[in-house]
Amino acid sequence: MALVACWLMSAPAFAIELIIPWPEGGETDALIRPIIPHLAKHLGEKVVASNVPGNFGTAGVFEAAKRPADGNHLVSVHEYLFSVLRSGKISADPLTDLKAVCGIVYVPSMLGGQKSANGTDTFKKLLATKNQLFASWTVGPTSTNFMLLALLEKTAGVKVEFKQYSSKAAAMSALNDGEVDIAEINPETLLDTANNKIIPLALSSAKRDQRLPAVTTLREQGFNVDYSVHRGLAVPAKTAPAVRARLEKGCQQAAAERDLDEQLSKLGARSVFLSADQYELYLKRNRELYASGIGPRN
Repeated sequence: MALVACWLMSAPAFAIELIIPWPEGGETDALIRPIIPHLAKHLGEKVVASNVPGNFGTAGVFEAAKRPADGNHLVSVHEYLFSVLRSGKISADPLTDLKAVCGIVYVPSMLGGQKSANGTDTFKKLLATKNQLFASWTVGPTSTNFMLLALLEKTAGVKVEFKQYSSKAAAMSALNDGEVDIAEINPETLLDTANNKIIPLALSSAKRDQRLPAVTTLREQGFNVDYSVHRGLAVPAKTAPAVRARLEKGCQQAAAERDLDEQLSKLGARSVFLSADQYELYLKRNRELYASGIGPRN
């Protein structure tokens, strides 16, 4: 009996809750869930996913900010928070009451086009053939895929006509069928046999992707664009520094797991760790980018 009482006293009172502010089965949900068993392994505690969708992906973030600052509550965040803030659909910055723990899921963005008989296989070559481009993006003020296209419009000095679609699948179908000229894609798209007409025109990241070494970057093609999406984890702002540091270390150890990188690779992503300070700086730069006037708006 004494042994049982001792075990009960030493057992954790809660599992760690990881709030995913999007519906189960969605893109963010699919990218964040593979982290959970690796995070649990290195933290030595049970970690459970809690989907809290709504209000353009901000309901779960605002809810997470209200949770006890005890290290038992994490939330997934990424650039869409600045996109929805820029859109005017919400008035409060969702990250005000949160502190970054780490960046962990990196999704390289690419500009996709359609196979062409005239050998147009880069964005630079495409621009030489057209004065105006039609681009597809998924409907909604939280869409990060709008940002790459808007940056291109500003940097390349070309008129882009944006066509909205209800889902990523619909946007890819429009590109595949030739309804639009360009769209933001990721490596997963190129593995989809249903999209066998889609080709990469350029990578929008600063460096080439090791899985697609032949695909040049927009910078290499002469366009000063560096854009990608990096999902990370945050906690209520009042969480103690020592607690945040423990979670950050667990995140770093999870990100180093080869199995996690392999899982994410199948989804067109990579496991790339950013420390809390690095991720805070990354988010700050993206906040400024969206606030500059580029991105979804009413």
